[in-house]
Amino acid sequence: MASLPEIHRLADLIGINDDVSVLVENAERSSNPEVRESAYHMLLLMAAEAGINLATPPIFGVPQNLPSEGKVIGHVLRGDNPVGVYRLPISALPGNVGFYGATKSGKSTLVFYLADFWIENNQSVVCLDFSDEYCPLIRRYPADKLSLLKARTTPINPFENPVGSRLDPLAWASRIIGVFREVFFWRDGACNLALDVLANMYRVRGVLEGSRDYPLPSDVLAEVKSRRYGKDKRTGGYAETIQNRLTGLIISFPGMSARKSLVPEQVLQRSLIIRMADLSPGDIDAFTSVFLAWLTAPLGG
Repeated sequence: MASLPEIHRLADLIGINDDVSVLVENAERSSNPEVRESAYHMLLLMAAEAGINLATPPIFGVPQNLPSEGKVIGHVLRGDNPVGVYRLPISALPGNVGFYGATKSGKSTLVFYLADFWIENNQSVVCLDFSDEYCPLIRRYPADKLSLLKARTTPINPFENPVGSRLDPLAWASRIIGVFREVFFWRDGACNLALDVLANMYRVRGVLEGSRDYPLPSDVLAEVKSRRYGKDKRTGGYAETIQNRLTGLIISFPGMSARKSLVPEQVLQRSLIIRMADLSPGDIDAFTSVFLAWLTAPLGG
């Protein structure tokens, strides 16, 4: 016997019209299995008349109202048949969106065209390009509209509370240590030790009173090395973890020892592509996490 989900799925493939709506409503209202089975078979006949091949898994159903304006980003499928053009209005900027699909199904191509569309319409786009898929956009726009930065040398000091940040220095330090916890698998002891070192350096430099003399990773590394820890104490192991991770960070990213970072609010006034193709997977995780924390600091979230 046909179930309601099967009836709804078939109705979505055919597209909503008066005849389809009547069959679906009757199936929903009736508890009689024969009524639902009859509605299902009628929908099967409609699908056959529309040329829908039910043996091919559908991509998605037909929306009731297709957008009439905006950039064309693809065709809407009914089963495996294209039945209409789907457009994206410039006003329909998404919040959090994910594109999923098999290899070579067009995910990167879709994002490329969306980025191109938004840049062309003066929206701010920040693209982290892992495989040089989006760098060709650089040839289409002048540097004042779309800039290219290399992740390895991008000037960011992870311990500098970004200009325009809504977070106080200690809240920023906690956020960055949280990033290191996730990326480098720091344990609680290493995180607490790093926060203690940073807080002490912030106080010495007057950061808590408004100074912007934030310590560099090399400064924090030197401070950790200068402290004396007993060999039999767990703190010594935490210090060694911090030293190793900071050393790797400094070697991987010369830009992360920048005395003066970029300003997030200025970056967000134009579009930007960050080239990351020459980074190792571990470096990609570190840079992406720090960069996103730094870029969103003015939002306070």
